[in-house]
Amino acid sequence: MIALHIFFDKGGFFSSKSIEITEKIAPLTHYYYFQNKREKNDENIQIIDNENQIIELIKDGKISKVIFHSLHYFQFKLINRIRYAQPENQKVIVAWYFWSFEYYQLPFNVSSCYGKFSSQFNLRKRISIVYENLNHYFKGNVKSPFLLTKSNHANFIQSIDEFYSFIEDDYTTIFKDSTLKKFNFISYLSLSDLDNTISNDWTDESIMIGHNGSPLLNHYEVLQFLNKIQPDEKIVLPLNYGKKEYINKLKIKINNELKLDVVFLENRLPLSEYYGLLSSVSVFFLNSYFQQGLGNIVFFLLNGTSIYLSEKSSTYKTLINKGFIVFSIEEVYRNKSIRKMKDDEKVLNKNKIKSLISADEVEKQWKKLLS
Repeated sequence: MIALHIFFDKGGFFSSKSIEITEKIAPLTHYYYFQNKREKNDENIQIIDNENQIIELIKDGKISKVIFHSLHYFQFKLINRIRYAQPENQKVIVAWYFWSFEYYQLPFNVSSCYGKFSSQFNLRKRISIVYENLNHYFKGNVKSPFLLTKSNHANFIQSIDEFYSFIEDDYTTIFKDSTLKKFNFISYLSLSDLDNTISNDWTDESIMIGHNGSPLLNHYEVLQFLNKIQPDEKIVLPLNYGKKEYINKLKIKINNELKLDVVFLENRLPLSEYYGLLSSVSVFFLNSYFQQGLGNIVFFLLNGTSIYLSEKSSTYKTLINKGFIVFSIEEVYRNKSIRKMKDDEKVLNKNKIKSLISADEVEKQWKKLLS
């Protein structure tokens, strides 16, 4: 089977990793299309320049599967063109590799993603969504200048043939009780990507909150809680990318109202130094209400870090259902205390994540996607 991979990003980690894995399994067989022009040139892979080329390849029967690495509502028109162009005797399979933001930041979901402090950025986000939708309307990518409804989105995605994600509860949330699809587990990261990243040289223990400066990580509520219990550990706040205005307001709020030892990480560290820093994290809070930061979570499962997630998050629900030891942020607010992982719990998490993302297992998952 020859597949076409469609990316909306410009060539970040996930698209580069997809190409790396795909080319390892089936070199110079598959096609790649970047709807936002890729920032680097690739001489050794088959790049598609525009949608008309895709349609010609579909008509000629040269592509049997189209894989959307994140599927956005403004790409539905392209799917319709693909369906219309497919040969009568050959169905083209459409697969959705789920990234998270393409669903949870849709207009009917996004308001529920903000906590009390971050809610001041909700209106701005909704206005940006309106402008984005109008832009796609004038480009002819969507039929209506009005925002997509939940029912319209649900109706369209029933036409998707296959769904892939690291987090099963994303599938459950999106497809509800539908029996038309089944969940397919897959991972970009394999154990070989992380084997040499965990450092035993770091002895200082710290508490880390979030992994960037996005208001959707709802840092301040966690910081308020920590201010009440005054932990001995220093608190690390990665803010090296995200929304600048949010970062500035958050820092002012922390400095003016809280009595905590907070280290702001505002510059990108060399990778080895960053992983060394992560190795020293004994407690990690990720107060996102939807799936985010999976790379960090996987690292911390291997590292033996106590991971606190919101009960609203699909990540929390899935990890609990799979038997991992992770903790609820809402519960810790109620109990007014945090705890470190026990040795046997660290071993359990480490063994479980190793079995999920071993190099052989990840290759098997990708062979299924590409078949």
